[in-house]
Order: sequence, then C-alpha cells, then structure tokens
Amino acid sequence: INNNVMQKYRCSDDAFVGNIPLTPYAAGTSASPEDDAADWNTFVISPDSRFAYCISWTQNGKVSAVDLDKMKLLHYTGGFHYSHGVALNAAADKLYITAQTGNFITELDTGFTGDQLLSLSNGINYSSSLDPHDIILSPNGENFLITCQGSNEVRVFNIAGKTVSHIIPTGVYPQEIVYSRSTDEYFVTCTSDTVSVAGARGVVTRIKAGSYSSSNIKCGYQPHGLAVDESKKLLYVLSRNISASGPLPHHSSTCAGRNGFLNFVDLNTFKVLDRKIELSVDPYFIFARP
Repeated sequence: INNNVMQKYRCSDDAFVGNIPLTPYAAGTSASPEDDAADWNTFVISPDSRFAYCISWTQNGKVSAVDLDKMKLLHYTGGFHYSHGVALNAAADKLYITAQTGNFITELDTGFTGDQLLSLSNGINYSSSLDPHDIILSPNGENFLITCQGSNEVRVFNIAGKTVSHIIPTGVYPQEIVYSRSTDEYFVTCTSDTVSVAGARGVVTRIKAGSYSSSNIKCGYQPHGLAVDESKKLLYVLSRNISASGPLPHHSSTCAGRNGFLNFVDLNTFKVLDRKIELSVDPYFIFARP
C-alpha cells in the first residue's frame, strides 16, 4: 500500500522472486512522478495465472495490468472513482471494478482500450449511497455478487443484461465475500453489525446460492478477511479488533494497536468452533492456500 510494486513469491518454498512494477514511474518508462501511484489494495489473477490486474484505492484510482511471468507492466490507467474491488468475467477479457463511494461499477476491457460505468441503482451517482466494496463472479459466470457497505446488502448483477436481479440483505457494513463449492454458499463479513445478533460486534452472513436466502452468526470482533478451506470444510474469519472496547489481547506486539485473532466456522453447520488464534495488530486479509 505504501509502494508501487507487486511482489512475487514462489509457492514451492515461499522464496521471494522479485518485484513487478505497477506504474510507468516504477517501470522506468517515465521519469515523471505524476506517472506513479501508491495505495495498491486489491488484485485479481487471470485463470491461466499469466496476468494480474491491480487496483489503487484512491479518489482518482489507478488500474494496472502486469505480466506475472515476464515480471513487467503491460497497461496503466487512471480516473477510477475510489476503485476497490475487482473481478474478471468468465472469458477473462473484461474487468469489473467497484467504486467504493457511489452506486456503480466500471467495466474495463483487459486491453485497457475502453470502459463504461454500470449503475447498480437508478443511474450513476458519485455520492455515498450503496458504496460497493467487494465483488465476486458466480460459479456459472453469469452474475457478479457485490457487497454494498452503504446499504447493508449484496446486489446480484447480471452481466448479460447489465441489471441488478436480486438484492440480498446482510449484516451491517458488509465487506469481503467468498464462495464455497462444497456447500454452494457465499459468506460475507459484516464488520460493524451490533443489531443482527445479540452481543455481536460484527457478523458473518451466509447466502444460499440457489435461493439467495441469508442468515447471520456472531463471529469474532469486527470481522473482515475470510477464506474457505474446502479440504477441511472450514471458513476462516479474521477479526480486526481495532476498537478499544474489543477483547483484550493476551500477548504484546511491537506494532501499535490491539492484536486481532482468527476464528473457525464449520462450513456444514455454520457454527463457530471453540477455537481461536491470536494474531498481530489488525489482521485484514486471509487466503487459504490449496
């Protein structure tokens, strides 16, 4: 987030491979600091593992395409309004990027030759309303599910029709969304919910993929990152625990702030297991390695 590169690591031994430039300035193709950006926040990798598309989360957000094999910058463009979440369509020829302040997403072809704004509600506005945060492609490749932190819902966006087909209620302030193949369900972290479940400060919303029915459970404290482990049938949920009223940590940290922790949810029963691991300050994102 404080630099202009993507770092590549080798999965076989976790060794550092090298830096991939995300801007013309970082690549050395421009000497102007105006051709640079920081605040890189999210990315998506193409199904063939050749390319990554990276998002700079600012008011004038940037998007970069990089070649992961050749370790080089391919495309770089700006002008995206508080760009944050990103997903590819099934053909991997178009990117869909959420505008975290507003009510729309942006469709951008992977060659970076053109884009268009797609409304999620009554035209395009840049003011805080739905505030789409994260986006995920449905397994059949027909829809995107988009968490809307301003309206406490997930909106199902039909790609072919370019319309919202379903609106699914969630807990308060929905953030990340993941999908489980084994249960055919989506899971959403809702960081600020204190009303859906008694005594909670944040819940996880479960959404049935077929019916789009939803339910909530209390899980951790200010949950944000989450990941599915299909082999163990577990959902991993990170608690940021940044509020002064959150659980007191058991261990000290060299970082400023309060330690967070990791909870485990049984995918089949949707119940929180009696197991918790304390982590360092403000754990934010997690991915379950296959």
